[in-house]
Amino acid sequence: MRRYTGFVRLKASSYFLAGGDSEDLIQEGLVGLYKAVRDSAPTRRRRSRSFAELCVTRQIITAIKTATASSTRR
Repeated sequence: MRRYTGFVRLKASSYFLAGGDSEDLIQEGLVGLYKAVRDSAPTRRRRSRSFAELCVTRQIITAIKTATASSTRR
């Protein structure tokens, strides 16, 4: 987890969350990182990095879509 925390911060800085701040996106990215660590196979080191990056990105994008959808319903 510690190894990719910098990547999560960098990735989160590329996005904007309406009604939130950068820490919210970092938190979402860390959730994605946790899921990647939990679900990855320990013998596939190279794939694990790509998988972690994918999980972080998807988690951030999902959070943005969810926030956008809930704000348009109001």
